[in-house]
Amino acid sequence: MSDDLTQTVRVPGPSEIVGFFAAGLPFLLSTASSSSSTVNGEVVAFVYRDWTAVGGGVVAMVCGVISLLLLRRRTTNKPARIAIAVGLLVVGGFHLARGFGVMASGAASSSSTTFTTTTTTAPTEHELPAVDVDKPTQLFAERWTAGKVDEIYRDAHPKLRSAFKLADMQRLHVLFDKGFGTLTKLGTRTHKYEDAQFVVTAPAVFEQGELALRLSFAVVGDTAKLIGFKFDIPKPLQRDGKTDDADQIAATFVDALLAGTLDRSVLDPRVVANLGDDVEAKLEATRKDMGKSKLKLPLKQNVMSCDSEDNRCLQYNLRGTKNAKVTVELEYSIRSWLIVSFNFATE
Repeated sequence: MSDDLTQTVRVPGPSEIVGFFAAGLPFLLSTASSSSSTVNGEVVAFVYRDWTAVGGGVVAMVCGVISLLLLRRRTTNKPARIAIAVGLLVVGGFHLARGFGVMASGAASSSSTTFTTTTTTAPTEHELPAVDVDKPTQLFAERWTAGKVDEIYRDAHPKLRSAFKLADMQRLHVLFDKGFGTLTKLGTRTHKYEDAQFVVTAPAVFEQGELALRLSFAVVGDTAKLIGFKFDIPKPLQRDGKTDDADQIAATFVDALLAGTLDRSVLDPRVVANLGDDVEAKLEATRKDMGKSKLKLPLKQNVMSCDSEDNRCLQYNLRGTKNAKVTVELEYSIRSWLIVSFNFATE
């Protein structure tokens, strides 16, 4: 007759008790926090975290795994131990998912050509701020038509100015001006108040098509400050950039450069902003260094490796007293090509 040497371990075991505590704590204590960002009233980023749920879920799942691994050494009460382990894994997984916001509400969307800030809860109708949004809407249209983007930028909400440079807005104006012409008028406007902002929408009639304009205003004191805007381009007015158009712009630019003129109208405003006061003197020095013989274009044009769907890179080999090279990179956006970089140097 032999003695029964099997070790009897009580149910639940130490690791399972720890798992029970970890699984139960998030039901009693919460450290949840959330944040969101919007684009003109549409949520584009939502973050939810409950670190108590995350920690409790991880510990509960680890204890569940330990309980399963110890089954090989425990011969008693296996059904109960399996049930406990599975329960810890399920509850731990639930807490982990909840802690990382899987079950929290939050949506994301995107929109075109937007300047934006953040969102708060909108008040009820009787709490709407008493500000005039018609005047700033009309003023925006008048300034856009006149090309006074600097004035739009100057009077905009500080959050818009901190997020975007003046050159970015100037570039946008140049692209729409080249692609659709001048803004001639705004159609019938609609107003609404959402996410603590006044939103004005209206058809914007340009010389070459009608776009949908959306303006967002934040209330500062008793005035409405522009905090976001966008122009939506209907599909019939959208088009792809043709490389022949880019090549023509680049060739004309280089021809003018050799003739002693820097054509800023085809340059990206961000390039213009970084040219510096001595650019004209540098270009003139390069022209003199090259010499004045055989400057007529085109001499030789090479397509460079930066070419993609929206970019075009060209190089011109020029002959003079000293040979020279002009490289031009163009970018396509909103129906227009703009030169985003160029270099003119003798060899």
